[in-house]
Amino acid sequence: MEQKIKEITQIFNTNILNKDFSKESIGDGLFEGQLGIMYYLLNLYKVEQNDAYADKMSEILNDIFSKVSDGNHGIAISTAFSYGLSGFGYVTHELIKAEILEEDTMSFFQDINDYIYDRAVIDFEKGNFDFMEGFPGALYYLHRIGHSHCATLVDKMHESLQVSKYPYYNHIEELYNKGINFGIAHGILGILTIMLDIFEQDQTNHKVKDIIEHCITVILESKREISENGIKIYYPYNLFYEGDKLIAHPTNRLAWCSGDLAVSLVLYKAGVLLDRKDCIELSNILGENSTKRKTVEETGIHMAMFCHGTSGAACMYKRLYELAGNPLYLKAYQYWFDQTIAYLDQEIKEVNQDYYNMILGYAGAILLINNHNDSIKGWDRIFLL
Repeated sequence: MEQKIKEITQIFNTNILNKDFSKESIGDGLFEGQLGIMYYLLNLYKVEQNDAYADKMSEILNDIFSKVSDGNHGIAISTAFSYGLSGFGYVTHELIKAEILEEDTMSFFQDINDYIYDRAVIDFEKGNFDFMEGFPGALYYLHRIGHSHCATLVDKMHESLQVSKYPYYNHIEELYNKGINFGIAHGILGILTIMLDIFEQDQTNHKVKDIIEHCITVILESKREISENGIKIYYPYNLFYEGDKLIAHPTNRLAWCSGDLAVSLVLYKAGVLLDRKDCIELSNILGENSTKRKTVEETGIHMAMFCHGTSGAACMYKRLYELAGNPLYLKAYQYWFDQTIAYLDQEIKEVNQDYYNMILGYAGAILLINNHNDSIKGWDRIFLL
């Protein structure tokens, strides 16, 4: 296994180090472009201290800073965590924590952070609660850097609890993401995860606790058990209104972006932090039942990618095992870990349009297999894991 991981990683790294990303149309963002490659190299560099990685990071960082300063590129305009300024700020902060950049580098973001806050307010009022593209991603970034804007956004979230039964309802057109979405990437699970992170640092914050309890209530009330292909599925992609009726859009996925596995992981975190036995009990039902699912028909998994592939499933089962200590989760992690290596071994030499993509390509998946011995700390925080 070690040799296969080394071979896969070497092929991918050779392609990265030989490519001039500034001349490619792969984007600049954290989940979908150059920043993701830089984040990937950063995490390997922490372990290996390879100067070639440092040089490539510097090349990418200079290009991104130049584009943001110019102000006419997509990354300078968007505040999305996935492909905009929130993701850029997050990665820059990680570089400072790793002592690769000086602390005063964040002064570059003084006005940018105000812009991110202003856009977050607009996204909140528009009802864009997608972690990758909307309000939660900006909130998460501002929280991670300890900015005072975070508290102001939490106040706004708390005020909205009195306005609507579903104040974090996604008013976007995308079928899979709109409404009350049950994926970490696109809806209420992402919001709950961020709130848990904030609450863990300050458990006296009653506003954050109120928001957490609201999210938990919505999740518990939204369970829609169905049987499909001989298996039980408890949560849909999402619930959304058609007229006055709230309807479910079912899914068979085991994925970061949707499905029972994501719900199980977030509920377990909430149950532990708030001592909520009901959350832990439901998490156990969802999680243990999900381990019985292996086929494409049962999981929707047929590639190594992080978003809805083998590596994302492996990462979430590993987190569940660390939280719950259930050997079923360790076994599931090992299964999806092995599947990730098998897929990568077949695909890694074929460069396609998503090749360098963090969530739809191979960067996230290769970080996963390189962390089988827990040598890379905290790399999956960008996925709220």
